[in-house]
Amino acid sequence: MSKHKLICVMYPIIALFLLFTVISCNVRINKSIHIPDGKSVSHSLNTVNGSIYIGSDCRIKGDSRSINGKIQVGRNSEISDLEAINGSISLDNDVVVHGSIKSVNGSIRCERGCNIYYDIYTINGDIDIYNTTVGDDIKTINGDISLLDNSVVENNIIIKRKTGTSDYHHTITITVTEGSIVKGDILVHTDKRKVRVVLSEGGKVLGNIKNAEVIKE
Repeated sequence: MSKHKLICVMYPIIALFLLFTVISCNVRINKSIHIPDGKSVSHSLNTVNGSIYIGSDCRIKGDSRSINGKIQVGRNSEISDLEAINGSISLDNDVVVHGSIKSVNGSIRCERGCNIYYDIYTINGDIDIYNTTVGDDIKTINGDISLLDNSVVENNIIIKRKTGTSDYHHTITITVTEGSIVKGDILVHTDKRKVRVVLSEGGKVLGNIKNAEVIKE
């Protein structure tokens, strides 16, 4: 993707993020945010050029958003929406997300026992979930997706169409394995994108698979 096209994709996302941070009462610039174990927080966590570290057994009622930093959540915490522009998002065991997880240029990883109430979405990041339930869709444009260790997607996996570019050289791989289930469909919203769906070790897609090669191992 050219620099100009990347800016076109990211500008509205960054503008929206900045709007949220301007109206928030808790914004960090060039600083990371650290929430200690067992802490309850009633406001949003927002940082530019910093990361967000949430400890174990925390309760975060507001959203957590970062530009140019990662977000890490400790085990057995409960949180709201998570959003990162240029950073990864990782959840330890048994985290509950009362919202969605979104990343532009970073990976998303959910360890065992996590429960995501709504969707997971990336533009240029891989998604790996282990024994995790996703209450809505998993969506990406350029990332690989792996469902492992009896993970469940309650709705669809969607590969979205690129905007303003015809660069489809990267092959996306969706792996559904170790008893994991997609209850809805796997939908590729362009016939120009090469997508492989690998089903192994009892992994299943209960709905239809559109515009993708299916490999059963």
